[in-house]
Order: sequence, then structure tokens, then C-alpha cells
Amino acid sequence: MSWASKIVDILKIPTPYFVGAAIISATVLFVPEQVATALGIDDLRVPVRPYFGVVFILSVTVLLVRGLAMWIETSARRKVLLDLSPDE
Repeated sequence: MSWASKIVDILKIPTPYFVGAAIISATVLFVPEQVATALGIDDLRVPVRPYFGVVFILSVTVLLVRGLAMWIETSARRKVLLDLSPDE
């Protein structure tokens, strides 16, 4: 299995999983120190911060691309519907 097919398999993951990954990684990366201590993730943050950073960037990128694709598709459908004649 090549790396390209692995990337395609990752992109087939449903959108809610990417939303969850973005929220969790953003929480680990950007939450204030006091809140991290209260959540018990203070010791976790330092050694895994680079991994959560990569997960955050990739998940947000996938979400932005999917949102843009959905917007383009919706505007294309709207254009087709507006170009219909009254008989259609």
C-alpha cells in the first residue's frame, strides 16, 4: 500500500471526526495553563505538542477544503437552477 493510497483513505474519514480532532487538538494546544492543570493535561502538553500541532493543522485544512468545496458545489447548483427556463 503506497503513501498516496493511505492519504486517500484518511481523506475518506467523515467530517465529524475531523471536527473532533480539531477541537481536541486546539484544546491541548491553546488552553491556558490553569485550565490545563484543572483538566489534568498539563503533563501531556509538552511531549506531544508537535503531534497535536500537526493534527490541528491537518484537520483544520481538511475542514476548510471541504467547506470550500461544499460552497462551490452549492453556488454551481444555484447557478444551474437560475438558468432554467420557466418550462423547466
